[in-house]
Amino acid sequence: MRIFIHGPLFQGKLTEDLLRISVEQLIKQALPDAQISTIIDVPEELRTPKGLLGWLNAKVTLLLLLGGDLLGRLNIPFLSGSEWLNKRKFDIVIFGAGYRKEDKKLSANEKDALTGLLINAKSLSVRGQKTADMLKKMGVKAEVIGDPVFSFEPSDLSGFMEDLFSIQRPMVAVNLRHLSSEDMGAFKKSLSHDFIEDVFAELLKNDFAEYGKIFLPFTLPSKGNGDAALHGTLTAKYGGELSLKYWNLDKMASFIREVDFLLSMRLHPILLALKFGTPTYLIDYQYDKLADALSAGGLDKATKSLSLFNGNQMEQPFMGMDALQYAEKYKDKAPAIQHAVEKLAETQLQYMKKILKGR
Repeated sequence: MRIFIHGPLFQGKLTEDLLRISVEQLIKQALPDAQISTIIDVPEELRTPKGLLGWLNAKVTLLLLLGGDLLGRLNIPFLSGSEWLNKRKFDIVIFGAGYRKEDKKLSANEKDALTGLLINAKSLSVRGQKTADMLKKMGVKAEVIGDPVFSFEPSDLSGFMEDLFSIQRPMVAVNLRHLSSEDMGAFKKSLSHDFIEDVFAELLKNDFAEYGKIFLPFTLPSKGNGDAALHGTLTAKYGGELSLKYWNLDKMASFIREVDFLLSMRLHPILLALKFGTPTYLIDYQYDKLADALSAGGLDKATKSLSLFNGNQMEQPFMGMDALQYAEKYKDKAPAIQHAVEKLAETQLQYMKKILKGR
């Protein structure tokens, strides 16, 4: 079977590669002989209904892969607002679509475009219950199967990891994201981006004083990359050595699997840490995005009483414990988290087998 995957249009972050490869790995598990074609941008021949129908008439199964926020990735020229779209049945699967509080404020035209795109999908999945509930109010039914990152397996890079960790052990990774004023609206007014950096800097000075420290961007190096600026600011506040590492996806995921602790504000590094059993400081910094992702497969119960923090709770990292105490508590939770992750991975595999069966 020939399967066509249309990936997100945003580039420069490892998230897009992670979601795409996770779905490709799932397809290969479900259908080992599948011939997969992937595009990250929209070629000219697919910008018109005629061009798209040419693909469909060639017996290509169309999987529409959206990552991150729901509408932000819905910027596909030949789909948005197309009258003919409502008249056809498509095999569209949405993985990794996420809920944001601001999605409640969609305009009537935006809701119509979104509904028109999704209403006729033969198979539609989302990663969390909040997203499913939002779509349900629009008359669109979606199946909650969790984020596909739980099915991701990096390549074997044991040699790379052995060389890296021979430098120093234990090791902590820091993963920040710059927050705009709009992002900060989800936090208590007394908080600021400077305050978040201050919290992380104090943790590095005190709780992780004896750890090797790596700043872990989840983007590719490019001009104007915000991660480099964040690294500089945090290093200045911390006052010690904080290495900046740009790696490809396999190295990044392998490192998260092996590192002793992860301080993170980004969704997918957190989900990878949960998958691999790496103690991590969870921060749901905006839009209930992390809470939505953890609502699938019992992960919310498995992570309950860990630091699923929003900005209002950052004044007391680790709920008043030191990092070592928190890591021990995390290890107590690890079997339940691992069970939930494995359950979700199996759910995703069975879902993929079901939607590909008979195509």
